Amino acid sequence: MASKTRKSLRKRVIRKQQRCGGACWSRRTAARLARLRELLRRHDRNCWEIGDLVGQLLAGHRISVSLLAQHTGYSKSRLSEFHLTAAAFRKDQRQGFTFQSSLLARRIQRRLGALEMDLLAIRREIREFGLTTLRQARAHFVRRLVQQQAASWGRKSATVLQATEGLIDRCHHADYRDVLPKLPDGSVKLFLADPPFGVYLHLPHGGYLSGRASTNGLRINCDNNSAKAALEVTTALFPLCLTKLAPGGCLVLFQPGCRPDRPEVLRAATENGWSCAYALTWAKTSKPTAAPGNCSEPYAVSSERILIFVRYGERLQWHEQGLSRSDVLVFESETHGASREMEQGVLRYGDVHMFQKPLALMEFLVRKHTFPQDLVVEPFACSGAGVVAAARLRRRWLYIESNLANFAWGSERVARSMASLSVATA
Repeated sequence: MASKTRKSLRKRVIRKQQRCGGACWSRRTAARLARLRELLRRHDRNCWEIGDLVGQLLAGHRISVSLLAQHTGYSKSRLSEFHLTAAAFRKDQRQGFTFQSSLLARRIQRRLGALEMDLLAIRREIREFGLTTLRQARAHFVRRLVQQQAASWGRKSATVLQATEGLIDRCHHADYRDVLPKLPDGSVKLFLADPPFGVYLHLPHGGYLSGRASTNGLRINCDNNSAKAALEVTTALFPLCLTKLAPGGCLVLFQPGCRPDRPEVLRAATENGWSCAYALTWAKTSKPTAAPGNCSEPYAVSSERILIFVRYGERLQWHEQGLSRSDVLVFESETHGASREMEQGVLRYGDVHMFQKPLALMEFLVRKHTFPQDLVVEPFACSGAGVVAAARLRRRWLYIESNLANFAWGSERVARSMASLSVATA
């Protein structure tokens, strides 16, 4: 008889567990769970009450988020957002603020760890500026972070700004057309020129225009980025650089990928006594990045052209053997994953430019085309990757950048690198 009773009880427990999704609720738990389901179904739901209920069920009733998701039909991440947002604000801190603004504030604080603001201050600013979506809020606070870092770069680069009396191994805030004439003839072994391309959209007040520039934290500052100005500043390189070029030297010119070589550039080079010895391709990643999709363009840019110019009639000199001879240079772009590293605090916001060249690529080019103590000049230095590579390889260098914001940032990066390298900069 006892055995039948036990079996009957077991069957009733199993049926109850099947009705409740594998758990036996107390009356209080069942009531709270029913209330939670009712609130989630309503259009005018009280999100604060939902967050409090989820927190009570998780903490006081030892129910997992997975089980709650199963019973409510909501995802685990969404239920967790309700709970964590409600837990972050006391009841007296909720007055006058919507749940949405509080949720945005918590997300911003979690994603932008370098932001020197507490949760309540972030929420007040979200309400003040009328930010309603995560994209708007992220764009607003990323701009604040970039401005914060820019002020820091301006202060730290003061020593570099004061040390521009010399010419070599110095950073110069100037147009290269004003600096290069001061160099002795035949003194430069390698010109590393990464001019504005003029083929990308740009803002009226300067800077590249990108659909994600407002939220990815990358720098977009640039001078001469209209098509006409970019072409003028590029073609002006050829007459100025030719007389300064040392025997066996070359001009390395970056040009846009996924585009034909511009005939105006090639014509200007030929008319001024240059010949294009090689046309290389820099592949920005070894992995396919342009996934298929319903996009406006059939092809995506994942490379850049590198044109190697030498004085007409000369052969390109091979300085260091043992390096790759391929015309396709595969070096991972430093912009890939930069936004995530900024969120994690590995990089400062605004510490990577949208078209910044990787240090490994610049070191390869410096090794390929110069010997130690040769002079390397970057007319459009920006991040200073070329001169940092030159200094690391014991070459002399010259950093020139016309954009003030880029100069303050780039010269500070160069100063940090020089300090760590113990390279003579006098």
